[in-house]
Amino acid sequence: MMDDYYPEQDVEVEEFDLSHLRDAYNNAIVEEREYEDVGNGKYQVRVAKAEIVHAKTTDNTMLKWTLQIIGPKHAGRYLWRNNVLAEDSIKWLKSDLRTCGVVLGDINELRSRLKDLIGLCLEINKQNDCVYINKRIVIADPERRVEDSALAPF
Repeated sequence: MMDDYYPEQDVEVEEFDLSHLRDAYNNAIVEEREYEDVGNGKYQVRVAKAEIVHAKTTDNTMLKWTLQIIGPKHAGRYLWRNNVLAEDSIKWLKSDLRTCGVVLGDINELRSRLKDLIGLCLEINKQNDCVYINKRIVIADPERRVEDSALAPF
């Protein structure tokens, strides 16, 4: 049964009866976890996802990159980069794509070429909330997390 409607997402949300989980939820022990912030610096990442989306606050169209850190510090954590698709910022998108080895004949090819970004390994520089793509790198097994001793110093 679809009870709730969220117009900003233009979807209906199905209602679920979760009362059978009430006791388990109330008695569940919460494990304390602390995550160190991913600080400023250079990281090796793998492109986990690339998608064209609308920004939630401005409705600008953008390319959203989901980048998984492969090491050495913060391996497994994620960072994001967004390229706003507008006339005044399209040069940054073109530069990032070229760094990744993706050259478009026409901007309309972007959606069909996103698959070419998935799995690429990159060196990025994180400064505060901004992520900059420095260069494409080659790692024999990009699914493997890189250990400290396996990396040459930046």
